[in-house]
This record gives sequence, structure tokens and C-alpha cells, in this order.
Amino acid sequence: NTDMFLEAAEAVSSMVTEADLASGTIYPQWSEIHNISVEIAARVARIASKHGWARTAVPPEEDRLKRDIRNYMYVPINANL
Repeated sequence: NTDMFLEAAEAVSSMVTEADLASGTIYPQWSEIHNISVEIAARVARIASKHGWARTAVPPEEDRLKRDIRNYMYVPINANL
């Protein structure tokens, strides 16, 4: 869905810092991939819920939604996240 794709793109762009831009980078730092993934998932979940596509209820509280997403994310054993 275009809405979901655009929301994901906006999520990524919102994570680009002024320091990233100053250094010539147009993407967020790779070291932030976990946080970026959570932000994308939360925003896309909201779009899916808005359109009635979500299979489960999306919590209205942003911190709870992101906590739930983090609980389901894969974390490599040796990751320093």
C-alpha cells in the first residue's frame, strides 16, 4: 500500500539528524537500526489500523506500541543494542 510505504519513508527520514546531514549522509546511522525499525513498525501499524488492515488491536499509547514491537523483535545474541 502506498500509504504504508510513504509512512515508512517518512519514519526513516525523521530519524536523520542534523549531524548526519552535515556529514553528507542522507540516511540515519546504521547503529540506530533497531530504533529505526521500531519507528517504522509503529508508524506502519498505525496506518494498517486506520485502514482496518491490522489483525490485532494497535495500542493507542505510543510507548506501549513501541514496547510491544520491541518485545517481538529479533535481537542477535552478541548485539550491543
